[in-house]
This record gives sequence, structure tokens and C-alpha cells, in this order.
Amino acid sequence: MKHLRIICGCFLVIFFTGSCIGCGNTSQPVESPNSYVEVVNMESAPVIEYTVPQLLPNIFVNQKGYFSGSEKEATIKGKELPSLFQVFDANTEEVVYSGTIEGVSFNEELNLYTGVAVFSGITKEGNYYLECDKIGQSYTFAIKKDIFQQHFSEVYEVMLRECKEQTIDMKDVRMLLTAYEWYPTAFPDEDNNQIPDVLEVLEGWITVLEQSQPDKAHDLMLLALMAKFGYLYQDFDAQFATECIQHASEIFSKLQEDLTKEPDYFYALTELYRATGLHTYRNQIVAYVPFFQEENNYIEEPSYLYGAMTYMVTRQRVDINLCNTFMDDIMDGGEEVSNQYEDMIHPIEAKNNGEEELLTEVQKVCCCNFVLNNYQYTRIIEEFLDYLMGKNMEAICFYPGEETQSSYLLLLSQLIATLDKR
Repeated sequence: MKHLRIICGCFLVIFFTGSCIGCGNTSQPVESPNSYVEVVNMESAPVIEYTVPQLLPNIFVNQKGYFSGSEKEATIKGKELPSLFQVFDANTEEVVYSGTIEGVSFNEELNLYTGVAVFSGITKEGNYYLECDKIGQSYTFAIKKDIFQQHFSEVYEVMLRECKEQTIDMKDVRMLLTAYEWYPTAFPDEDNNQIPDVLEVLEGWITVLEQSQPDKAHDLMLLALMAKFGYLYQDFDAQFATECIQHASEIFSKLQEDLTKEPDYFYALTELYRATGLHTYRNQIVAYVPFFQEENNYIEEPSYLYGAMTYMVTRQRVDINLCNTFMDDIMDGGEEVSNQYEDMIHPIEAKNNGEEELLTEVQKVCCCNFVLNNYQYTRIIEEFLDYLMGKNMEAICFYPGEETQSSYLLLLSQLIATLDKR
């Protein structure tokens, strides 16, 4: 029996060994409930997808650059903050400025300290970055005397191209014309023919639009823009300007009974009245007095806001009480933004609904600044740009937003015109 158990044991070892060898030599894949094993059998190495997380800086700057003659600030955050910061020349890696971190505060919700680095003393043009012990570096940024002209040109060229391609939105055309009307020195005349390029391009835009899309001549915004363009173009081509104004006025007069009394209707009235002086337009504008006296938030609507601005600057006869209402409400709107903007664009604790809302709010400041040319308002506009160009918690540079580029155009043209006078 002992020998029999030994023989059986040997037989079982040989049997199982042979079975294992047979499995190893088979050409059929081994089925397995583990899908990862199947991948390994099919590939020489496993395929693993891995995305490197984005590392955001803890020093927030205007990534598009600062005007050499303006105040310059960066925001620094961290679990703890050093007392000093340094500014480096990005090309030479040399320290060009050192300063003390100011205004340190603690955010309990975020468990973060924040502070401000002021480096206004740097006026030399160049590329720089900030660095702090324990915090790290900022993104690189430029300091230039013509930084706003550079940004303006970037947006302006895109808008001119869209005009030539007939793809530009009419509200963007309104902003082009408004910015030109308020700050014509910001707009170039590249061919030196004494006609600003923007007006020549817009003449072609209007001509093509009328010829190829006559149905759009019934659009209220287009009628308003034709009247506005005609008014601004009189000194360059009186005949074409007059034709634009007359055409817009004729179409509006024929259709006004069927038109909805909406914000664009009021905007068209103000532009047509300034361009023609017709009492029928004046009377309709004055009929809005009860509405504007009762509605406190009408300047939130751009067509009312820019219609009011046009009415206030017209040389035609105006209703003084209505002008005073517009002036008071527009100045109040700008002052309200002035009082709240620090909360709106705080780099760490900002309270806003995004880029579009911020640009809408800062346009109110632009309107006030056009009237008063106030240093405080100019500085607020610069601070809005700092936030939108990267001085925010996510270090996002929103500029130039595809849907908001015309709003930047107005801000930048105002800064160019205002800072050139310093």
C-alpha cells in the first residue's frame, strides 16, 4: 500500500505538470474576468491616460502688461506670506526692484492670507515677473508706454476685418462708432488721406449691406447706425453722409407705426434726431420722460444708455429736464460702480457674474469719464482691465473675448486719449 501511494502521488504530479505545460503552449487566449489582463495580453504595455494638473501661480498680475506711467499692483496669496517680494527682469534674470508686501489680510473661509505688491516705481519698458519666498513666481508680464495702443490695435484690426467680411455684429459697429466719436485721436489713418480708416471701412459695410441685404434696412439698429455714421461722416463725404441720413429717416418714417417701442427704437430716435433735427423725432423722445422718471435701471440697457449719451451731446434743441435726468442717472450709475468695484474685482473674493457683467458695469464708468475726465474713473477702468487680464483667483486672462471685444475697444480708446494728456 505504501508503494501504491507513492506511485499514485507521482502520477498526480506528472498529470498536473503536464496540464500546466499544455495550457502554456496553447494558441488560444486564456479567458479572464479581469479586463486589464486582456489589455496586457493584447498590448506590449498597458495604456494609461494621465493629465498633468494645471499649476496656478499664487501671485496674480495683469498678464497682458501694465502702462509704464500707471500704478502697478499684484496680489499674493498663501497659507503664510513672507514680508518681501522681488521683481525680476525676465530677460536678464536680475532683480530690478524689491518691496514690502502690504495690506495683508486673512480669509477664514479659504484659509488664506493675501497681500498686495506695489511696484509702480518700475517705469522702464521690458518684460518682468514677481517672486516671493515660499510663494513662487508670477506669470511674465510687460511694462510698456504704448501698451494700451497695442491692445487697442489687436481688437480694432479684428473688428475692421469683420466689417470687410460682413460678419460683424451691429452692436459692435455701434461701439466702433461711439469710440470713434468720443476719442477720434485713437483711430489711425494708415493711408494718410485725411479720412480715418474706420469710417472708410464702415462706408463699405453700409453700402454692401444695403445692396445685398435690403431686408435688413428695416432693422432699427441699422437705421440708427446709418444716421450715426452719416452724422460723423459729413466732414469727409457730405454727399454719402446725407444719403445715409435721408435713407434711414425715410425708412423709419414709413415703418414707425409698425415698430415696437423697444430700447433700440429709442436709440434710433436719438441718432435720427441729432442727424436731422426733425421735430417729429424730438417729440417722440420727450414722450419717454415719464418712463425714464419712473424706471431707475434703464441705463442697464445699452441702447438706452448710449441713446441718452447721444441726446445729451446733440446740438439740436433738447428738453433740459430730460437732459438733467439722463445726466443724474448716468452719473449715479457710474458712482455706484465706483463705490462697489473693489468688491466686484477683488482678486481673491470677487463678487461678480463674469466678464460680460463686468464690462457692462465698467461702461457706465466710461460714460461718466467721458463727461468729467476724472482721474479716479480712469484708474478704475485700469483696475477692471487688470482683473480681466489675469489678476483674479483663477489667473484667467479673459481679454480679448470673442463676444466682448468691442467693449474692450471703448475702454482702451478712452485710456489712450486720457493718458496721452498727462
